[in-house]
Amino acid sequence: HKSSDDNRYVAEAIRFMKENVNNSLDLPGISEHLGISTYHTIRIFKSAVMSTPMQYYNTLRINESVRLLLSTERSIVEISQELHYSSPFHFSQQFKKKMGVCIPALCFM
Repeated sequence: HKSSDDNRYVAEAIRFMKENVNNSLDLPGISEHLGISTYHTIRIFKSAVMSTPMQYYNTLRINESVRLLLSTERSIVEISQELHYSSPFHFSQQFKKKMGVCIPALCFM
């Protein structure tokens, strides 16, 4: 059973993740922002959204990368840096894992 507090925490977590899509967030940072434990954050998030907070955040980052790839002239290196991926290769791996296709310029990496 979900409480209205849990729903508010989840809504605030999503708002915080969207607001910080260009920053480097981690689960302890999200939980700290909410003022609840990491365990509670994961439990209520999975119950409401059917994914962990970090899976959701990584999906937001990939969606933002798609938007940037389509609407800007930024390079893959610039986009991977802007979205705080450890390297263009790591960005490419995460992109392919989530989208099912590789970024053409990185397909052979």
